[in-house]
Amino acid sequence: MRPGWQNNRGQTPSIPARSPGPTPRRVRHAKRNLAPKQPAGPHTTIESLPVELLQQIFLLATRPEYPNVPLNTMQAYRLAQVCRIWRAAALAYAPLWSRLAFRSLGSVCNRVLMTHLDFERASICSTLDVSLYCVPEPLYIFSDAAIDRKPIADTRQEQRVYLSHALSPSVQTRIGVLRIGPIPSSVLEPMAEKLDFDAMQGLSEVYFQQGTYEGNNHRAQCSSIVELLCAAAQDLRVLSLWGVILSPGSLSSSLRVLKIEFCVLPEPPVWADALSGLTHLEELHLLACMLPRDPGAAGVPDHFSIFAPALQGPALVSNPILLPALQRLHVRPFIELWDSFILSHFRCPTLQALHILSPSQDPGTRSVLPPPSYEGLFVPMLGQGWQLEELALDFQGGAKLYAPGFIRSQQHARRVALSEELFTRLMWDPLRGTAHDSPFPSLEELALCMDSTRMDALLVHKSTGVSPVVQGDHLPSLLSRVFSPPFQGRSSVQYHVSKPRQELNLYLYGSGRDGAAELHKESELLQSVEQRIKLLEGVGTSVVAGSITMYVGRPVWLLR
Repeated sequence: MRPGWQNNRGQTPSIPARSPGPTPRRVRHAKRNLAPKQPAGPHTTIESLPVELLQQIFLLATRPEYPNVPLNTMQAYRLAQVCRIWRAAALAYAPLWSRLAFRSLGSVCNRVLMTHLDFERASICSTLDVSLYCVPEPLYIFSDAAIDRKPIADTRQEQRVYLSHALSPSVQTRIGVLRIGPIPSSVLEPMAEKLDFDAMQGLSEVYFQQGTYEGNNHRAQCSSIVELLCAAAQDLRVLSLWGVILSPGSLSSSLRVLKIEFCVLPEPPVWADALSGLTHLEELHLLACMLPRDPGAAGVPDHFSIFAPALQGPALVSNPILLPALQRLHVRPFIELWDSFILSHFRCPTLQALHILSPSQDPGTRSVLPPPSYEGLFVPMLGQGWQLEELALDFQGGAKLYAPGFIRSQQHARRVALSEELFTRLMWDPLRGTAHDSPFPSLEELALCMDSTRMDALLVHKSTGVSPVVQGDHLPSLLSRVFSPPFQGRSSVQYHVSKPRQELNLYLYGSGRDGAAELHKESELLQSVEQRIKLLEGVGTSVVAGSITMYVGRPVWLLR
């Protein structure tokens, strides 16, 4: 202590004696953080923010100018950095923002808010994919039932809000893909008045489905809208129609894909001239089409009044229908004479895929018309000289005489889909009791359509332990003859999906929507290797050589 040092009382403090031992260290106490602690939990992360708030931030970040905030603070700098990062991340989702459809799930206020946000986000997209349809209202049997009409009124109001946004001038000028679904007459008439057909010059794809039949006036109005839409489009590539009266003016020369189902076609000469002008057409679907109604046919409904003109229509056309770029042709017979007339007049030198689908899958024709015999379909096809890579004859019964000859002529086919009856008739000689050689040397995929009882006999669950092969069945031995060439040696059933040169795919599926194969997942591998070997080796035959992968369900390339 310095000499003369005193405290504030004028006293000299006494110094206590130091105890022996190490000098104690001075302990510093940490300062208390007076700021309130943030509650820990997942709600503090950015993933838990409301979707509406994130969408508004994304919309703010995608503007060309940054928000008008002062940049001299740290918060503004961080906001600018977040906007840059989110702008790059949000622009990757811009193609999804261009798809606009009516939202039918969620609460009323959320659906209205999401509809507004959908169209705000789509303002940065140059081309839009717009869907116009109405949610069907519930059908009540008793008129005096206690019905809560508030949800019905809310749904109608939401549909009006969506249609008002979708039919605005700024949206109509940017529509590239237009999908029109089932719309009642009460909504179709005001919607047609708001459509600006002159502004829809950028249409490239049009999908129109009439839905329920409400009379000839409703069908005529739908057909008029389709004709005006197709006439306004400058470069129409895809046209898909269902249940309308097809006009020759609806077919543009720039079409690449044409799909018409349950449509009333023009007169045969007009229809043939309209098809001849489609020089760029690559894919054509003729699914259960009808000829115009004959006024003299009495007692025939408007939907299916095709018998009388069908007997006279084929004689009215003599010139062939040349489609130089056609590669895929899908036909679902509605009346045999009309479809055979179409196939006999087609000239398709570049045709690669032919699908003849079964009309039994259409509930509308199942009880009205008997299934065609298919005999007249293969007579004109035998003289076409087609060398197909993909052939699908997806029907049960019929065509017992002419179909095998046409199938054997397609030796370059790589993907083949046949019914079990056609496959057995193709590969088995019942008179001699012997099997034929495979007519497909370059076959890669084979799909067999079977009935429900047949699938139950072949596809046995693993828990039963029953052999899937029926005694006296020729199908396993016929399959072994198809898959045997050009393989030699021991068979190996592999699980991998990658397909080398010597691997073949076998698909088994049911003949209808209620078939046993439909209960399984599409392209699902069988669980037991023993079942595959038993199915292919049969009774008294050898195991197939090569690498075979068996699936249950339809292949991807086979349309319904």
